[in-house]
Amino acid sequence: MVPGRGALRVAIGIAVPAIEAWYLCGADPRVNEAAWVNGQRSGSEPYSRPELKKRTYGAAHPSPNLETTLAVRESSRVARTLPLLRSNFPVGFGALQDALMRW
Repeated sequence: MVPGRGALRVAIGIAVPAIEAWYLCGADPRVNEAAWVNGQRSGSEPYSRPELKKRTYGAAHPSPNLETTLAVRESSRVARTLPLLRSNFPVGFGALQDALMRW
């Protein structure tokens, strides 16, 4: 701790398999934590990281500029529907939200 400053607080949310899953919340009902967990259990993933990138950015390997622009747009949209994000990603986002709410 630095004298005169508040304690540094850290909260972590795990977006599995990628942050693009969260960006697609509300835009693609097939992308959610339950689908991912069930796919892992059955050995048949419902989507891959490259597929999520393609659904979000229109390309599996977007330019950094496009990735940033669309990430800001989609995260702003998702921020308006946090209850849906928590419902679709109760462990990954739910843990983050719970930690932040305790502050």
